[in-house]
Amino acid sequence: MIVKSTKAGSSEILMRILVVSVLWVIITQAEPSAWVIGIPAILLTVYISLTLNRRSSPRISIKALPAFIYLFITESLKGGIDVARLSLSRRITAKPVFTTYQSCLKEHQSLVLFLNCISLFPGTLAVDVDDRTITMHLLDASQDPREQLVKIERAISHLYPAQSEFQHD
Repeated sequence: MIVKSTKAGSSEILMRILVVSVLWVIITQAEPSAWVIGIPAILLTVYISLTLNRRSSPRISIKALPAFIYLFITESLKGGIDVARLSLSRRITAKPVFTTYQSCLKEHQSLVLFLNCISLFPGTLAVDVDDRTITMHLLDASQDPREQLVKIERAISHLYPAQSEFQHD
């Protein structure tokens, strides 16, 4: 199943009007005279939210989401533990280096998510991207994050199936 943004149905519009109206009541403490400004503000807010949603929402595979969340959490924990171990060790073995990686992800949303996920890896940080070539900073020159990068890239390509043609060497 793929969630995609298409023309908004009447139920979606009514739900947004309801949610924004409830927020308006809370903000104005249910002041009746506030509806003079509130009704146009609510309608404008709903219109803008629908317009922005249509333009910026990528298609996400609901089936791939649990696997991605699991991978995200496990890699975050591994990265946190490894960096903590490195910072608490008496002997610092860090040999920082910059390296590059060529991503297979073609679309902006999936590439941005990938860049943000790179920081999950122990001692790895994405510092620049040119087209799809990513420059990363590694704390240790001996580490090779390629296997982890391919794993995350594959998970993201499953998360955004309409945007990806995942093929790595």
